Amino acid sequence: MQKPVSSQIPRGVGCPPPPGMDPRKGKGRLMCIKVRMLDDSVGVFHLGHKALGQALFDEVCRHLNLLESDYFGLEFISFGNRCWLDKDKSILRQIMAAQSDARFFFTVKFYTPNPAELEEEYTRYLFALQLRRDLARGELLCNESTAALLVSFIIQSECGDYSPLDYPDYRYVSSGNVQFVPNQSPAFQKEVMEQHKKLIGMSPAEADFNLLETARRCDFYGIRLHNARDLEGVEVALSVAHMGIKMFHQLNCMMTFSWAKIRKLCFKRKRLMIKIHPDSAQQYKETVEFIFDNRDDCKNFWKKCVEHHSFFRCPEPVESRESRKLFHRGSNFHYQGRTQKQLMDYVREHRKRREPFKRPLQRSFIHPINTKAPIFPPIYGNQQQFQQPQQFQQPQQQHYFISNRLSENNKNRQAVENTQKLIMNITSMANQNGNFIGNSINNTKRSTGEEIITRENGERKTRPK
Repeated sequence: MQKPVSSQIPRGVGCPPPPGMDPRKGKGRLMCIKVRMLDDSVGVFHLGHKALGQALFDEVCRHLNLLESDYFGLEFISFGNRCWLDKDKSILRQIMAAQSDARFFFTVKFYTPNPAELEEEYTRYLFALQLRRDLARGELLCNESTAALLVSFIIQSECGDYSPLDYPDYRYVSSGNVQFVPNQSPAFQKEVMEQHKKLIGMSPAEADFNLLETARRCDFYGIRLHNARDLEGVEVALSVAHMGIKMFHQLNCMMTFSWAKIRKLCFKRKRLMIKIHPDSAQQYKETVEFIFDNRDDCKNFWKKCVEHHSFFRCPEPVESRESRKLFHRGSNFHYQGRTQKQLMDYVREHRKRREPFKRPLQRSFIHPINTKAPIFPPIYGNQQQFQQPQQFQQPQQQHYFISNRLSENNKNRQAVENTQKLIMNITSMANQNGNFIGNSINNTKRSTGEEIITRENGERKTRPK
């Protein structure tokens, strides 16, 4: 008789035991997996040693209460390369290590070309966090004016309206050592402040939407560069997006292979081959080849192309064909998940049953993100950086600026108390020194930078000599 499975919730997971656990004796060992979210929080999940990637991804989405989950994915570092967690394979098999502590990163996988297609505000909020991270790392390249506009939307969403009392000068943009862009200069901060002044009255949801609308027009929106070479040995960089495959040379987009023009996409060892339709061969060669440094890099990029094509172009995922031969060549990889069309239909059916998204409380200081820690090393970087990440030091003086999110009643009550204390102090000083009350009030108000208090009839009254 088989023993019943224990209903105790594993430590670190706010949900029932994962499906990857085997209830048989000796088979239910758990491994600790840490996932860094987009807001720099770390979730700890316990799964069985034979758990698949789908089990971990479902646990993360359940922990975040995320409905539009197919836009996102779990990323990890494998021998210096950024790879997506394959949902239909074992986790330990993909990270190629038998350690009990694995580290993953929850990030945006498919950057939508139209933010209006995102049905939920919570999804747009997560996209905004991803774009802020891309901008700080230098991956979302744009001119300085566009970057200042993007940063102003981020500050408006997180801190609210601009206030001269809370933000006396441009230095509030970098309060707490916050870096929105690499090499952030004082001139850039002044431009951000001027853009922030124009956004008074904009809600956080509107600021996130405008951030996505502005970022999607940038050439490097959702771009992840992969180093390669053409047949002539010229170094290029390839990237896959919703419209197709882009080729860059010295950060300039030289060519775009749209999905409609690609007839076949395959790889052989470290060569990636793009076969073009005959009607498009006048502009391109019939077959375009690119050479990567090794086979793993080539296959990794090919898999990303297959996933992007299936998600954005196919109405439903293409099932893999089982080979009848005992030995077969090539890869049987296919996209696991819902396409964009299936996801939008699913969300529209289940959105009414959801609770509204509760945004984090706004604050007058800017919350820093972990951009100093080597979360992801550069392309073909050192794996040692990933294994021993630096711990981000939270700034000591986060509440440097006065909060501008007090209610009106609290503001009025505080103003009355301050005025009463001020009048009592001035009266005592006047009695001791024989100074005029009016002059004391004026001098005190000028020194504190507050408004001058007058009588009801608008006149100042002073004690006679």
